[in-house]
Amino acid sequence: MDSQKNQIKFHHISIVVKSNTIKDLLFTLFDELKESALPFNFESVDLTLLPLGGAYLELVHPHGHERMEKFLEERGEAIHHFCYEVMDLDYWLNRCEKIGFGIYHKDNRCFFIHPDSLGGILLEFIRFVEDDPMKSSSLLQN
Repeated sequence: MDSQKNQIKFHHISIVVKSNTIKDLLFTLFDELKESALPFNFESVDLTLLPLGGAYLELVHPHGHERMEKFLEERGEAIHHFCYEVMDLDYWLNRCEKIGFGIYHKDNRCFFIHPDSLGGILLEFIRFVEDDPMKSSSLLQN
């Protein structure tokens, strides 16, 4: 097997937030984060990746994203998912399906293992494609 296929690295913990309060508190706690934070703005969600210890904290601030707004309403500000970056998304998708994990939301750059398959934990696998606006956050050598 090609060693590139199974290459995997922990990428981030995603936390859904109602406002920038948590981000501001983290900036206060970790002064260096402000300069190294990676902001990304999408249609109905703002993401901020904060580099900590070789991975990221991903702060997700929804503004109109139905699923994330529902998550906030039901659970409040909380951890949403854990994410692994992979070199070969199809390899990991096939492996997860072979094991019997339920797959939730699959597209050309990522897929999630349904929380029912992992005791309530939502797990994302991501492969940054060339035109991905978040490619600059890649932790794997391409």
